[in-house]
Amino acid sequence: MIDLHTHIWDVDAHLSPSFREVMGRSFRATPSAASECAPATPELHWEAYQQAKTKLEQAPNKVVVLAFDMGHSGAVVPNEYVADYVKSQPEHLVGFASVDPNREDALERLRWAHQHLGLKGLKMSGTYQNVHPHADSVYTLYRYCEQHGLPILLHHGATIIPQAPLAYAKPLLLEQVAQDFPNLKIVIAHIGFPWTTDAITVMRKHANVFADLSALCYRPWQLYNAFITAMEATVTDKIFFGTDWPFTTLEQTLTALRQLPDMGQHCHFPRVPPELIDEIIYKDSLAQLGVS
Repeated sequence: MIDLHTHIWDVDAHLSPSFREVMGRSFRATPSAASECAPATPELHWEAYQQAKTKLEQAPNKVVVLAFDMGHSGAVVPNEYVADYVKSQPEHLVGFASVDPNREDALERLRWAHQHLGLKGLKMSGTYQNVHPHADSVYTLYRYCEQHGLPILLHHGATIIPQAPLAYAKPLLLEQVAQDFPNLKIVIAHIGFPWTTDAITVMRKHANVFADLSALCYRPWQLYNAFITAMEATVTDKIFFGTDWPFTTLEQTLTALRQLPDMGQHCHFPRVPPELIDEIIYKDSLAQLGVS
């Protein structure tokens, strides 16, 4: 099992007050945090996955930890912060860099994160970073990632950050990117929610586009419909397991997935096969993305 989508941060050092307040309203894993963003330090992250081994008798073999260079939205989790944590548990953790394309030294930051910090992929978001995904500055980073075999995990979906433009978040914008960079592995986070059908359409058309199902566990109807659409499009082999910790936990995500085969049975809706759920939970997503 690989969890392809998790976060860490120091609340005070990395998140602005406005980001903490807004994102705190979206927390599901920690419902007591009604007015502030919950802590997600490396220590808490590691503890959560160690507890899963005991409570669930299963835990991911590898966990991807994402940096988050999204200054426009009020959150900057440095690449060095993630790299230091990953180095403490190299057999279990994989780090992805994050670079804001609006920075003048964006390419140098990506090169440093990859070649010196040892990070294995790139996390970006047009909406959180307030940059069109076809901008020259973004294409420079795509080009580097394609040349060096780094997959990109892209948030192309909903957000409740007021200043983050949804116009830059739609998955159909990735059609042109997939065409221009056919050897670049692109992962659409959250299956592009709420534009899951659009995300799946792009995945079906382009061999280099994938998706993770993170943060959909508390949207069971959306998750169910995404699975049925992916089944009809025959792209379930390109959907990866992820939680979006600390917004959701491993237990919540696994429970939601295990319940999918029972959804809609009394209404004679199409059924999600239990064996498909197992395939996705235990898929080696990092191998499919070329990450060793």
